Amino acid sequence: MPRSGVYCLMEDSDGFIWIGTEGGGVAVFDGREFQLYNTSTGLGNNTVRVLYQDKDDNIWMGTNGSGLIRFDGTEFKTIDENAGLSNNYVRSIVQDSEGHIWAGTYGGGLNKLSFEEDSVGIEVFGSLDGLPSDIIRYAIKDSEGVTWFGTDGGLVRYADDEF
Repeated sequence: MPRSGVYCLMEDSDGFIWIGTEGGGVAVFDGREFQLYNTSTGLGNNTVRVLYQDKDDNIWMGTNGSGLIRFDGTEFKTIDENAGLSNNYVRSIVQDSEGHIWAGTYGGGLNKLSFEEDSVGIEVFGSLDGLPSDIIRYAIKDSEGVTWFGTDGGLVRYADDEF
């Protein structure tokens, strides 16, 4: 385990504990030992602020300056401002009922990611679209399939393609 501050924790579908750190990368604890992922093993940034597992078992990581990283168990793929992300400081990740990944950023609003074969489409929503703030701190999907976002300006509800 790296000697770094811990930003986030997540338990995956196998019961492994994922630990996102401040400058130490990501550590995964399988109950016996730690596996470390960092820039020397292909991770795009050693500061990971949020972790999320999608329905296909991909692990998503929100970084402090390098955007969003998807880990499929074998390789890391970075989705950043060069790929159309609104901001490289990702603070929240959630998958909606339709399979889209939402990345909430610190200053760039929300990014809705859609996937078709090998391409990623990104739609950006922010204060100009009616959100109370472009700083998105938290995201969850409730048991009824409604997606909720915590912003610096208040709570946002997303359902049936509407905020």
